[in-house]
Amino acid sequence: TSTAPIVFAVVFSEPVTGFTNTDVSLAASTAGGTLAAAVAGSGTTWTITITGMTTNGTVQADVANGAAQDSALNNSAPITVIDKTVAWVQPSPVAPQVVPVNVVVPNTPGQSGAIVTYPLPTFPNLLPPVAVVCTPPSGSFFPIGVTTVTCVGTGGPGGNKQSVVTAAARIEATATVSFTVTVIDVEGPVFGGTAGGGLADVTATAAAGSGPTTVTFTLPVVTDNSGVPAVVVCSPPSGSVFPVGTTTVTCTATDQSGATSTASFSITVLAGGILPATGSNSSGWLQLALLLVAVGGIITIATGRRRRRTLT
Repeated sequence: TSTAPIVFAVVFSEPVTGFTNTDVSLAASTAGGTLAAAVAGSGTTWTITITGMTTNGTVQADVANGAAQDSALNNSAPITVIDKTVAWVQPSPVAPQVVPVNVVVPNTPGQSGAIVTYPLPTFPNLLPPVAVVCTPPSGSFFPIGVTTVTCVGTGGPGGNKQSVVTAAARIEATATVSFTVTVIDVEGPVFGGTAGGGLADVTATAAAGSGPTTVTFTLPVVTDNSGVPAVVVCSPPSGSVFPVGTTTVTCTATDQSGATSTASFSITVLAGGILPATGSNSSGWLQLALLLVAVGGIITIATGRRRRRTLT
């Protein structure tokens, strides 16, 4: 056997006491190591557990005469041993399973994930041929985020290399390992609108004689490779008061992975009506109007005078 510890059963013909570790001799054993015996039990049924084997050989447990006493303090008779020797085979060191390292890849452009291939793990502690099945399999499409891959190795006839089994009791041992595949979304959201990623400009006209005007606009259309709607925030936001003239609005879209994109458009507010400009120059406009009226009168008078001279 390669299974430790080794356990022997000891059965007395009647209940006994006084059976201890020192009543067991392991001197006839050939297996290397620091062998030790531990006795446990009560009544008629006891066990001897042997540990400490480090090299191949036999393990033999001998019980001394008079090792136990019955209720009348009579010593036990020599024990008739049916099987007191076991062949010990030191198990081979367990070779570590070779697990693929965790995989990290960017998403395929325009896709919500990526096709990922990875090497299959190996199971040196299983007897060949070893069949390995991983879920999801290598070459699958992995979505954005973290996916756990679980691989099961199944050994051929004989199962685990540490098991010593007969041909009639051969088994197929299995082992399981896992690792992760992480697909990182490296693409930001995409704005719709005009060519070049810009957005359509907005023009509004203020009421006659008014200045700044409240302007509302529809949030721009944004798509993302993940298929999940992105969050769009514009500054200044829709519904803000915009002054006469042109103001640039900048919109930022953020997808579920935190990737961002920005785009901008302009809002132009036109002054309403044909009112003259306001401010310190208003008096200048008035003076110009009066001057034009005066010039018109002079031209009329001059024209009349020329006509009278022609009649004479």
